[in-house]
Amino acid sequence: MNWLDLIERTQHCQRNWDLDKSLDQETIDWLFDVGYNMPTKQNLSSVQIVAFTDRTMIEYLTASAINKGWHSRRVKNPQMLAPVVFTFFGKEDDEENRRSQEKRRGSNTTMVEIGIAAGAMALAANSVGLKTGFCKCFYPLESGLDKKNKVARALRNYKIKGTDIGLALGVGYPVEGLPSHIDNDRSKHTQFEKKSQTKIII
Repeated sequence: MNWLDLIERTQHCQRNWDLDKSLDQETIDWLFDVGYNMPTKQNLSSVQIVAFTDRTMIEYLTASAINKGWHSRRVKNPQMLAPVVFTFFGKEDDEENRRSQEKRRGSNTTMVEIGIAAGAMALAANSVGLKTGFCKCFYPLESGLDKKNKVARALRNYKIKGTDIGLALGVGYPVEGLPSHIDNDRSKHTQFEKKSQTKIII
């Protein structure tokens, strides 16, 4: 496997999806295992991953995937319309936190751990022919556009606050022949190229 080629394939946000191709349960479970087995400080169980596969729930989630101040009903982040959307939350595990030497609340440690888990899952997914897209915008999940949001209610069943989504990752198969920055409605989304970076060795 050429890791740089894999990283290049993973780099661009996927905006279109072949919804006739679903992910099997074995692949979903494998991606869970990849995320949950990545490093965390003191191996604490600090990240909760929730996978959305129900189409109606995904559409509700996508309707909430906007920044505060966006009023247009046009889908801003179609990467969230993927066949499977993994969402990442900080997890408060009192039993394990008793052995932690760091106060988690208000620190960025858990967000770093979410990033490590999600990045590994994206690489893993792309390594088996899937495509991925990240999203961080979830302003009105429990307020704003939809005050009776079904996603927030579903999460509350597991004692998870919908407003606490740290990151989301859409995973699925692309529409063949359609560039990643064009969505299923053929709308174009801005796509940037990375600048060359300086390698510093001291």
